[in-house]
Amino acid sequence: MALDGLFLSQLVGELSAQLLNTRVEKIYQPSKEELVFVMRTRQGVKKLYLNCRADSARVHLTEQSFINPANPPMLCMLLRKKFTSAWLDAIEQAGFERIVRFRFTALNDFGERVALSIVCEIMGRYSNIIFLDENDVIIDSVKRVGHSKSGVREILPGMDYVMPPAQDKCNLLNTEAEVIIDKIRENKNALLSKSILKTMQGISPLRCMEVALEAYGEEKAVYEIAENTAPLAQALEHLKELLNKTPAPCMVSDENKAIAFSFCDILQYGDLCRKQYFSSLSELLDTYYENRLNTIKRNASGGELLKLIVGNIDKISRKLSLQKKELAESEDNEKYKLYGELINANLHTLENNVSRYEILNYYTGETLEIEADIRLTPAQNAARYYKEYRKRQNAQTFIREQIEIGEQQLEYLESVLDILERAETPEEIAALKTELAAQGYLKKKTSKREKAPKELLPLLFQTSGGFSVKVGRNNLSNDKLTFKTAGGNDIWFHTKEVHGSHTVLFTNGRDVPQEDLVEAAGIGAYYSKARESSNVAVDYCRIKFVKRQPGGIPGRVFYIDYKTLYVNPDKEMVEKLKK
Repeated sequence: MALDGLFLSQLVGELSAQLLNTRVEKIYQPSKEELVFVMRTRQGVKKLYLNCRADSARVHLTEQSFINPANPPMLCMLLRKKFTSAWLDAIEQAGFERIVRFRFTALNDFGERVALSIVCEIMGRYSNIIFLDENDVIIDSVKRVGHSKSGVREILPGMDYVMPPAQDKCNLLNTEAEVIIDKIRENKNALLSKSILKTMQGISPLRCMEVALEAYGEEKAVYEIAENTAPLAQALEHLKELLNKTPAPCMVSDENKAIAFSFCDILQYGDLCRKQYFSSLSELLDTYYENRLNTIKRNASGGELLKLIVGNIDKISRKLSLQKKELAESEDNEKYKLYGELINANLHTLENNVSRYEILNYYTGETLEIEADIRLTPAQNAARYYKEYRKRQNAQTFIREQIEIGEQQLEYLESVLDILERAETPEEIAALKTELAAQGYLKKKTSKREKAPKELLPLLFQTSGGFSVKVGRNNLSNDKLTFKTAGGNDIWFHTKEVHGSHTVLFTNGRDVPQEDLVEAAGIGAYYSKARESSNVAVDYCRIKFVKRQPGGIPGRVFYIDYKTLYVNPDKEMVEKLKK
């Protein structure tokens, strides 16, 4: 992350261009440490977002929607009274400090014009949002800081606002590069990037490393550059030039999450990460923190769901093992039928009050010893064996039915586990929770205030030949795509004997070239458990040949009249075709 003083200076310029001379229309407080000021501009409304949470403090314009409490907090009510209809006159930053001040003109209770300010201090766990009157007296703050919390600087209503103590660091814009370098060289045993961080005002570790790499191509110790400071001076001058240019907001991401951002290009990650550029700094911050929040939610919710699914898989697997063992033990029930039959055939020769009968088995010619209950007559013993036979036969039928149900449940949960492992957003995880609740694995939420998750639309792609391809995002989505959205002559794809998403190529009545079939099969293979494999078998057929399997479990189908393609899942190809 790099929301440093340099980034903030660029952001202040961007906000000033869009918000100066605009009016506060509405104020919301979605959570204790978040505020949203809806500003009325000539181009319509814009939302100014203020956050002082320790791990995500920031200020920027946002396009995000927020869920606001039914009853506004007291602070929100106070701000509405003071700032509603106020005009924004100026946005200021002191040097490269991570402090932004918004100056407003408002009307007081007597209709007189008064000056008000909002100060956003973006300083990690010390971040705060403070509201001042015309004399810089604190009206209130999001975080009140008393003497017990800080012996240096108290933030309480009625007290004079005092800026945080300034750091003895160099300002890049008003300090010569040679002076900065002399201070950097004082820390001769430190790494260059660390010494730059200690010397310069408002610069982040990320940008320090960029300066060091630009200057020397690698990280060096300060003493190693003692006689060769020209490249460092050139890199500092280049950074100064970047601050005077239009920002080129950049974010780098790996496979799972956003890693860092800056107001200009980031080079230190090379080809290891993906870079994304934005039209504005606010759009960059909106995207970065939304990605970060989604990652946190996904990890938290996904971990909880993973534990539930794996626990149920283990439970069902153990139950199936016991049922199969019981079934195997009951496989010899035919002998009880035989015993009953032989006793009945020899009733005239058998005696009462004996513990066993010796009877010739006329099927094999061998003599069998059959145990008997001495309390029963031979006819009653025969009836007892017939009853045991019927009992075991019924048990076998029941156990086989339970094994079939268990195997269906196991297959279903394994498919859900595959979908969870490929889930990329909290919305996909929320949809899985809804699906599992409908299948009885989770309790259904009964809260009337709880909003039902939005329906997940299939992923959309377009082949080289212009055919649309859609991919289901969970079992319910698979069912809807296959049996409601697609037409009978559209083409359905699924990995052979491997869990994966239903994939449909929409033909629109056209013949589909082989190249497009291969691309659609590649998409289907990528969104399956075989994503990391090669030479993946993908079956395909017309939608009219795909039928639901009985049992009511989502996503389970059987199909006929199909062909098979062998493809290699290719992420680059999938990303290229994604719409």
